[in-house]
Amino acid sequence: HSIRVLHNLSFVEDPTRIFRAIRFEQKFSFTIGRQTLHLIQNAIKIGFVRRLSGFRILHELQLICAESDPVPIFERIRGLKLWHEIFPDLKGQFKPERRIERLQAAKEVVSWYELLYLEEKLELWRVYLLSFLDGMNTTQARYCVARLGLDENAVSRFITVRQNGIIVAAELGRLCRKGKTYLNSELCVRIDELPLDVILYI
Repeated sequence: HSIRVLHNLSFVEDPTRIFRAIRFEQKFSFTIGRQTLHLIQNAIKIGFVRRLSGFRILHELQLICAESDPVPIFERIRGLKLWHEIFPDLKGQFKPERRIERLQAAKEVVSWYELLYLEEKLELWRVYLLSFLDGMNTTQARYCVARLGLDENAVSRFITVRQNGIIVAAELGRLCRKGKTYLNSELCVRIDELPLDVILYI
C-alpha cells in the first residue's frame, strides 16, 4: 500500500502532513509513494518545516510518542533529515543517528512501566524528549524544549527537573562503579522529589 497526497501543494499548505505521512507509513507498514516522497523532500529543502510553530511540531511528536512503537518513526524522521529542520539552530552540534538507541531504550522502559498497570499517568512525550536530549548541555536542551513551543516557565521547570535527574543518575552511577549497595529506602529518598518521566529517564 502506498501513501499519496491529493495534490502537489499538500505539504506547502500544511507541512505537518509530512509527520502524519511518516507516522502512518510506519504504523501500517505502508510506503510513501515516490512522487509524494519527492514533494516531502522539496518541502523540507525549501524550509517549510522550519517555519512551523513549536506548538504544532510538539503536537505531532506527541502523537508519534503515543504509538506502540515510535522508534521506526523517529528513525524515518532522521533518514529524511527532519531533526535538523525541527532544531535548525543546533547547527550540527549533535548527531541524530546516535539518539535512536536512546529512544529505543526509552521505548523499552515505557513498555515495562505500562505492564505494571500503575495508576499514575505517564506523559510519554516527556520520557522520549528527555532521552532525545541525553548528552546535550543545558543550553542545547533549553533551546530544543523552547523550540517546541513551551512557555518560559514550562521550559525552566523542564530543564530544572532534567538537571536534577542527571545529578541523581550520576550519583547512582558512581555508587554502582564503586561496587557499593544501597537500600531501597535510600533509593526512594534520592528519587522521591522527581517526576515520573525523569525517574524513567534515569
